[in-house]
Amino acid sequence: MRTYEKGKTLLAVAVSMALLTGLLPHTGAEAAKKVSLSKKKLTVTVGKKVILKLKNNKKKVTWKVISGKGKVTLSKKKKTSVVITGKKKGRAKVQAKAGKKKYICKVTVQAKKSRKDTTTPKPASPSATQTPGTGGTAVPGVTPVPERTEIPQTTGEPSASPEVTQAPEVTQEPSASPEVTQEPSASPEATEEPKDDGVPHDKGEEAALKEIITEQKAKGANMPEATTITEGIGDGKGYQWKAGHLVTMDIDSCDLQGELSLEVFPELTKFNCYGNQLTTLDVSKNTALTWLSCGSNQLTTLDVSKNTA
Repeated sequence: MRTYEKGKTLLAVAVSMALLTGLLPHTGAEAAKKVSLSKKKLTVTVGKKVILKLKNNKKKVTWKVISGKGKVTLSKKKKTSVVITGKKKGRAKVQAKAGKKKYICKVTVQAKKSRKDTTTPKPASPSATQTPGTGGTAVPGVTPVPERTEIPQTTGEPSASPEVTQAPEVTQEPSASPEVTQEPSASPEATEEPKDDGVPHDKGEEAALKEIITEQKAKGANMPEATTITEGIGDGKGYQWKAGHLVTMDIDSCDLQGELSLEVFPELTKFNCYGNQLTTLDVSKNTALTWLSCGSNQLTTLDVSKNTA
């Protein structure tokens, strides 16, 4: 009888152990199914497409562009992937929100590479000119002969004079010159926002900029050097000077830390520090400021009451 009772006890213990083993979480399998983006950084050319995947996701996903909305577009949004199309050269950030978790990918859009024409141009083509009245092409270096007019058969030699008056038709060739000289008209648009107008930089502002760069690099930031020039916001990290004063600072996603004051730059009009770790930003003395982007930082307050430009 005792042997029977002892056997029942051992059987009950074995069943309990089996049940507990089945209830324990399989941490190894779950860890292998962690949700993550296929890439945290990717590059796409203007007009081209690339697929970004959200691996191991089972939840409903919201895809959106949170920065650089004019640079890329999103299509074919699914739980596990999205198609990104490059629209304009620059940088953008694409976010996938699954449940309460957010996953961000930084996208760099490159300009199209121009294909060089390797065909050797024919020497006669550039200098070919239209022969008046014939519709043909004149040989370079040879003066075109005006169209011959039939001499009316009348009495008297003076009837030959009208032939000479046809010569001015040849002088119509220079009329093409104004079309050629119109090409440089695009230059003012390119120089509308100069990278650096050549005026010596204000020594105080230049020294202050270098000091900020040195302090931030000591904290682990990757700010561009003071000599890095940009064409404007969204065209690459850097700075822009005008009439000797700093007017543009584009330093987004540079791992900036702590406090940052811009009071030494009175002519600053555009400032971009998106995607850093700044805790304090002082723009109270920058009364010329008209454009500011400082999202995705650690700021709790920001005073822009003095920025009335």
